[in-house]
Amino acid sequence: MMQIDFGKLALSNRFVEKKCPQGERGYFHPLTLVQNHLGLVRIQTPIPYYEMRPRFDWLTETEPVQHLNNVSAMISNAIGESDKINALGVSYRDRKHAEILEAQYGIKDISYINYRPHASKEVFKIETVQHLITQKGEVFAEEYGQYNLILANRILHHVHDPIAFLSGISNMLSDNGYIYFEVPDCQRGFFEKDYSIVFEEHTLYFTKTSLCNLLESAGFEVQWCFEFMYPVENSLSILVKKKGISEGDFFCEKDIFQAFVDSFSRTKKDTQCFFKEVVQNQRICLFGAGHHGCTFVNLFELSDYFEYVVDDNQNKQDYNLPGTNLEIVSSEILATDEINVCFLSVSQVNEKNVVEKIKNLSKNKIQCYSIFPESPFRFPVGNQI
Repeated sequence: MMQIDFGKLALSNRFVEKKCPQGERGYFHPLTLVQNHLGLVRIQTPIPYYEMRPRFDWLTETEPVQHLNNVSAMISNAIGESDKINALGVSYRDRKHAEILEAQYGIKDISYINYRPHASKEVFKIETVQHLITQKGEVFAEEYGQYNLILANRILHHVHDPIAFLSGISNMLSDNGYIYFEVPDCQRGFFEKDYSIVFEEHTLYFTKTSLCNLLESAGFEVQWCFEFMYPVENSLSILVKKKGISEGDFFCEKDIFQAFVDSFSRTKKDTQCFFKEVVQNQRICLFGAGHHGCTFVNLFELSDYFEYVVDDNQNKQDYNLPGTNLEIVSSEILATDEINVCFLSVSQVNEKNVVEKIKNLSKNKIQCYSIFPESPFRFPVGNQI
């Protein structure tokens, strides 16, 4: 079994208050990626869902939705007469999709599961939803019945036990019904050696092949599977029906993940060498206190090189970046502080605007680099230094 051990990493949603005792850096967990016989890459031992639960209600989620109009048209063509369809959205991430299906394709009978009676009183998100479906799929089927169409947007890659989860959700599917799944496509991240895709909340890392393999092995028949292109990461959309457990051989993509594994040590060394060289006569900061930046800093052990982390989400400015003692501050500091280089860990869609903002604040004194391999602002590593 191919694997890569990243050691212990900080949970990126567990921000530590600046006033906490010196040395307090958050919740750490071991993180090892393994690839199974289906070609599916997964976290070997996921963090318990109750530890993953967000401690702050101001943490936001941004998921791509532009492709949902096309997807909804394809679903409508597959399922037929909309007035005879009863649909279920398994989480809050399905609401935008459900609105399109209702408004444009006449699917009016759409229900949602109320998880609150089965969950704790604290704030919870997708990490708890996946756990409850895994554990209580039969209970929900008895309570809510079965559906012709189930929407499962952006949940499958958060699942801890995929076979048990798929068994749980299939309890709520009618014999001739359809389930729609959507997940991030990790093939580009593997190919580009973008280690910032590693995120403890994402327990499964799909390619188109491994997604089809998993669902077919779990007893579903793939109706279609499409990849929708986005600047940061592509989306995989797949529609399936019940079929029966498949025990056949599956084509397993190994080369891309093997190269991802083999390149890590060299990439880490080259990255550390670049930062060591940069800080000899320059002061640097990170712009963006999200999970990509957190992974980048902690995975490559770079926290000692940064002065602080810039993020204009005021809620984060009372805290340090998880896993580090780096304070999170407003971008206003760039107008007065002598920073020479700023590394961007914001969405690549927003990089150009952020660079303009930094240039304006600093009067063009700050050099900007991106942590992402595909960005036009990417910093040079390896032979490019």
